[in-house]
Amino acid sequence: MYRCCVLVLVACGSTAGPVESTDNQAPPQAPGAVTHTASPPPAGWVEVQPTEASLRCANHANDEWELSLADGRVVATPQTNREPSRGPTVPFALPQGAAAPGRKSVVAVDDGFLVGTDAGEWGGSLLWASQDGKQMTELGTENVAMLIDLGGVVLSLEGLAHLSLDEGKARWIAKQGGVWKAVAAATLDGAPQAMTRVGDATYVLTTKGLTRLDKTRRATVVRPLTLFGLYPDSGVADAAGTLWFGMRHYVVQLVPTGDTFTPHWFELSPACT
Repeated sequence: MYRCCVLVLVACGSTAGPVESTDNQAPPQAPGAVTHTASPPPAGWVEVQPTEASLRCANHANDEWELSLADGRVVATPQTNREPSRGPTVPFALPQGAAAPGRKSVVAVDDGFLVGTDAGEWGGSLLWASQDGKQMTELGTENVAMLIDLGGVVLSLEGLAHLSLDEGKARWIAKQGGVWKAVAAATLDGAPQAMTRVGDATYVLTTKGLTRLDKTRRATVVRPLTLFGLYPDSGVADAAGTLWFGMRHYVVQLVPTGDTFTPHWFELSPACT
């Protein structure tokens, strides 16, 4: 979705350069920091308990974080291209329209491409295109936040949070009778923002919390968590099954705790000075 910039009279910290976790070094502690025994954060990141004021300031921060794994360790890298398109670049022109400028999610399939578009309040789309782009079929007109290749089936995470609107949906897209179509759908509790996978489960971070999509294609909210305004845009899962999400200013760790997850917040520098 598109974001609006608001000028506020605060100073927000930012940083540059990738940082990664270390297995034998505990993160430094800061005033108000808390400790636990879960997987270590990226090196240099400090666990904190955000306040309403620091979250409000972080909403206007200039630093956003993309997460990845390197040798099983979490790496946090400054995200310079906000809301990037994901997947291969298609070798042909896409249809022009209201959603054309939006970010793209692309998955290559056996007979071409599935292409999702998210242009925020200006709309979205999902279409199948042949490998040369000469044939196209519209599969939906929703905002497509992410496409995930599950092997023969593609998961489309769709929805929009804008003003009073906040809705989301998961659709499983498969090829039947030579035609790509939605074969199942589940309602999300809010607009999807980021995701990661653990085994057969897909964990979706929405504007309202963490939802698990299981192999039966059922959606279950496993942890309410409000992150709207921090724009989480990347997620990874480490070998312990701990979930990590990068967003504006913060990295959030979600540690499995029975049937739910316990959140831990980390920052590299104070949100406001």
